[in-house]
Amino acid sequence: MDVTADHPRDRGPAPDPLAVGLANASLLGVGYLLLGRRRLAVGGTVVTVLLFVLLTTALSATWGQLLVLGWWLALVGHGWRLARTRRAREHVPAAPGSVANGPAAAGAAGDGSVGAGPAAVGSVGDEPAGDGSTAPGSVGAGAGAPGRGRLAGVGWQRGLALGVAGPVVLSFLALWLNAGSIDERATRAHRDGDCAAALAAWDGLWFGHRLADAARLAGADEQAAACELLLAAEAQARPADEAGRLRAAETLVAYAAHPGARWAGADDRRAELFLAQATADLDAGLTGDAGALADGFDRLAVVREEFADRRAEADEVVAGFLDGLPTGDACVTQRITDWLAGRSADDAGLALAVAVVPEVAPAALVGCGDALLTSEDWAGAEERYERLLAEYPDHELTGQAEDGVERAATEIELARVRELLADSGGAPEYCDSPAPYRGAAPYRGAGPHPALLFGGGGGDGEVDTDHSGDLPGSWLTDDPAEAVLVVCAGEVTMGDTVATCQYEADVPFGYADVAFRAQEVPIRAYELRTGELVSDTSLRIDGASCPDVLTYETYLDVDIPPSEVYVESSEADVRAAYQPLLNP
Repeated sequence: MDVTADHPRDRGPAPDPLAVGLANASLLGVGYLLLGRRRLAVGGTVVTVLLFVLLTTALSATWGQLLVLGWWLALVGHGWRLARTRRAREHVPAAPGSVANGPAAAGAAGDGSVGAGPAAVGSVGDEPAGDGSTAPGSVGAGAGAPGRGRLAGVGWQRGLALGVAGPVVLSFLALWLNAGSIDERATRAHRDGDCAAALAAWDGLWFGHRLADAARLAGADEQAAACELLLAAEAQARPADEAGRLRAAETLVAYAAHPGARWAGADDRRAELFLAQATADLDAGLTGDAGALADGFDRLAVVREEFADRRAEADEVVAGFLDGLPTGDACVTQRITDWLAGRSADDAGLALAVAVVPEVAPAALVGCGDALLTSEDWAGAEERYERLLAEYPDHELTGQAEDGVERAATEIELARVRELLADSGGAPEYCDSPAPYRGAAPYRGAGPHPALLFGGGGGDGEVDTDHSGDLPGSWLTDDPAEAVLVVCAGEVTMGDTVATCQYEADVPFGYADVAFRAQEVPIRAYELRTGELVSDTSLRIDGASCPDVLTYETYLDVDIPPSEVYVESSEADVRAAYQPLLNP
């Protein structure tokens, strides 16, 4: 009887599980297309695209790659299983009336079908004919020997799958290897501290590399971020100023803490920046800038604390600073030694510097005192000399310091005297508050003793009370530095009567008596050297009396002379009055 061939096997060769799995290895759902499962193909491709987007944007590299790998294995396994399941369904036992396979079908079948023995095992409608089409009613070949049509179908499927998956897998592998090579080269440059070369290498990476090896390139991104910090630190340090170096040091701290840091020299570079800044600070400190000194030694303290292997270099910086002492300016040197003396010698970074203070400070104090004397800063000079005597009493410069104290004190006293003698429109303040000037000559022995003469006035306008014009120039001076005495004169008043004479007058008897009286000048004389009062008396200035004609002023045309007038004192009379005081 005829054998029908309406079984699904008659539609063509069944999908090969290996071909389907291999085609799905392309991640493009090609294996599903071989199965005729277009929806699965489209869905699988969409999921693949989403995974790649997430891999390069949101997912962590490691988990993203594991997810993609899992998806790849799932596609391969799922395609293989679907194909295997379908193939198993299509290989069902032969329908009634067909020629059975194998020994169990030997002999005549109950429905009249013809059985075949082991030597002629075959199937009806089971294999394609020689031209690849299925021949119903034909007797197949022996057991397990597929027809050429099936071989051609399987070979075509596998070739197609390999043609699709091969380029994808090979491209992926090439990109993976290339990404590794680029990253390795860049990492090597990064470890050598050449971040410019490293970033240039990483710039050669593109999206395909990131798809191929997202995990590795996530690390590359971290390294690139760290390299940006390293390049920023070098750019900040380039101006070679304090702000730049300190910013660079802070940036290097951030670099060292960054997970992408690979250069082992960051700490050394940071130490170099601190050493360079300390050197610059101490150089500025040699100008007497206490702030720069503090900053410089603070930088060295950081080096000593954080970079133990660079302590010798810190000592070299200190030694270079000490080589600059003493400076060309004694007062600058003195300020530096004062700052150092105020530091603790227990500080290892300052021990060397503090140790030189006793060697340098004494000469600096005396030299600065001398300089301040020259610039007329008497108090400052005195303070420096007195410090040397107090702090280094056994030093060889104590004699010079003592002389300096004397000179400074002398100038200070002279400045005070000048201040007290300043013109105030009347008697100077000195007359009420005298002060000593040790530089003045003593008031003793033969004169003349040059004096500063102040005061006078009075006399009712009838006499010249300014006696300075009548005294020899050697008796007076305008310079306190040359004076021996300060003479404070009071107002001139009438002293003793020298003579009484009669002059015509509009009075009874026609004459009136006129008394001629000496000038009386109250004075206080102070020895300038000690500021002590050496004379508190009144000077009597005599003069001529009873002239033939007496000149006076009258009122109401009544000719009545004054009852008393001053004598007519000559220059000799004034000198005679002042001589016992000024030129004994």
